[in-house]
Amino acid sequence: PLFRAHTSYEDHLLQLEIIRALYNDNPNLAIGMEMFTRATQPILDQYLSGELDEKSFLKESHYFNMWHFDYRLYRDIINFARHNKLQLIGLNLEKDIVSQVFRNGGPNSLPDDDISRLPVNRKLDVPGYRERIGTAFTMHAGQEKNGDFGGFIQAQALWDETMAETITDYLKTHPDTRMAIIAGRGHVDRINAVPPRVSRRLPVSQAV
Repeated sequence: PLFRAHTSYEDHLLQLEIIRALYNDNPNLAIGMEMFTRATQPILDQYLSGELDEKSFLKESHYFNMWHFDYRLYRDIINFARHNKLQLIGLNLEKDIVSQVFRNGGPNSLPDDDISRLPVNRKLDVPGYRERIGTAFTMHAGQEKNGDFGGFIQAQALWDETMAETITDYLKTHPDTRMAIIAGRGHVDRINAVPPRVSRRLPVSQAV
């Protein structure tokens, strides 16, 4: 997995350089992105194949509703994938589902269709996770109404587990392909974020 600050253009240029080096070493490479949901995979595929122009791609993928950061931060990476016919994988869960889990303190209030989209084998008791998420809660909880820490940690775990599940599902069906992951700093913690949740599902070599 790769990571850094979402708003740092320099960090995204470094990600592109690493992706380019990985591709030059072995072109069997896919790129997983936190910035897109699993539900938008058909739209990602259509854009990469040339069926959609950039404006239509951004509209139909709901990029600006899901992800509020400047698209130009990621454009070079996405264009590299498009030019070299690499697959981009949307890793994330829909924001409205995660927000509802936060507000209601858990997933029990979700409709059946949304519950079916949740990752299986979720874990909240990864050592150190609660303590690390507690720090993030003090910074982000004010962005939503009626949320408590119990809902917040379940929402964060849903993001981590969804990305881990999507990564491992792809690698299981593409065993000869490496995958570069672009996700935020909090999601790539080696001890209790996405990496150990990938390892729980699939014994695969990782680097952060």
